[in-house]
Amino acid sequence: MSAADYEILAQTAGAQPLGPLGSVVRCAYARAQNAIGELSLTYVPGTLDPALLQPFNRLLVQRQIGATQPYIDLNVPWFILNGPYRTLDDTGTELMRVDAVDPIGLILATRNIAYNDYTSYSDKLAAYDDMLKALVRENCGALATDTDRDLTGSMNVAPDTTQAPVGVMTGMARQQLLDVLQDIANASANDATTPTWLGFDVVLADQTTGLLEFQTFIGQRGVDHRFPGGNPPVIFSDEQGNLANVETATLYGDSASFIYAGGAGVGSIRAVATATDAALVARSPFGRREKWLDASQVTDPDALVALAGSELRNARPRRYLTGQVAEIDTTLRGVEWDFGDLATAVYQAETFDVRVDKVAVTLEAGSGGGLVGRSQVYLRGESSV
Repeated sequence: MSAADYEILAQTAGAQPLGPLGSVVRCAYARAQNAIGELSLTYVPGTLDPALLQPFNRLLVQRQIGATQPYIDLNVPWFILNGPYRTLDDTGTELMRVDAVDPIGLILATRNIAYNDYTSYSDKLAAYDDMLKALVRENCGALATDTDRDLTGSMNVAPDTTQAPVGVMTGMARQQLLDVLQDIANASANDATTPTWLGFDVVLADQTTGLLEFQTFIGQRGVDHRFPGGNPPVIFSDEQGNLANVETATLYGDSASFIYAGGAGVGSIRAVATATDAALVARSPFGRREKWLDASQVTDPDALVALAGSELRNARPRRYLTGQVAEIDTTLRGVEWDFGDLATAVYQAETFDVRVDKVAVTLEAGSGGGLVGRSQVYLRGESSV
C-alpha cells in the first residue's frame, strides 16, 4: 500500500469551508491522550491569503492512504490562536507561521470550575466517566448557570454511560477544568478496587457542520489490538522492523509503600487515613517508603480512605517499556492501528501491553508537489512489579 497523502483545509471558526491551503512549507502537529494537542503551519510570505489564517479559524489535516477514503487525521480540527509570526533567518530566508491548538487546548484548558466550594458543582460522588461529562456540561454546556458559558450547538457532550468506577472528588472549585479532568482520569486508573483506564477527548462529530463532541473512553481510546485476542492482533517488535528507540526499566525510586492521607481539620483533630503495601514493606528493611497526601478539602472518611488507596496504587513500583513505531507495509497507521489503540510490544523476549500514547506528524513540501508526511508514534506500556 502506498504512503499517505495529505491536504490541509481551511475553515472559518464556524466551520464554513475556505478551501485547501497550497504552498505550505511545513506543517507539524502532535496529539497525546488526555492532553493538549498543538499544530504549527509554516509558509512563504505572500503565498497564502491572510483571510484564511485569522484567529480561531480552523485547519483540518486530511489524510488518504492509497485508494482508501480520505479522512480527517486524528479526528480533530485545529484552531489558530497565535500568529502570523514573521521570521528571517541568518541565510536571509523569510517565512511566516501560525500556531494552533486542538479543541482540548481551545476549550477545556481555558475554562475554570466557576463555582464555590462545598457545592454540588465542586464536590461530586459519581462514576468517574459521568463525572467528567457533568463538569463539562456545567462549565461549557447546557448545565452552566451562566448561560454565556454554554457552547451547546458548537460542542455537545456525549450521553452518560456509567462505565468507570464510582468515586468521590472534592475541592474542585475555581480550578482549571482540564487539570481537574486529568486528575479524575488518574483517579479512575488508580482506583483501589477496580482500576480502570479512563480517557477523554473533544472530537469532530460532524465534519459538515463542524460540530464538536466531548467523549469519554473506557479501557482504551481506540481499538484493542493486543495479542492474541485483539481485533486483529498487532505486534510491534524490533525483529519485525516496526519498533525502534526502545527503553525498558524497573522503577522503585518514586515508589511508596505507606500512604498517609490528611483530610479536613487541624492538629490532633485532623482526619488521617492510611494505606499500605505489606509485600513491598516486607521486601527489604528499607521497604517502608512513606508518602503524605494533602487532601484538606476532603471531609468524608470513606472518600479519604479511597484516596489513600488510590495514591498507594499510583505510587507502586513499575516495570515499563517505551518505544517508537516504525511504520511498515504490514502495520500502517490508519489501517492496522491508530492513535489511542492498544497493541502488544515484544522486546528481548519480554512482552508488554502498550498504548499508542502519542502521535506526532511533520508534513513538508515534496519535490514533486504535495505534502510528504513523516510520523513519530510513541508507545508506552507498564505493569506492577
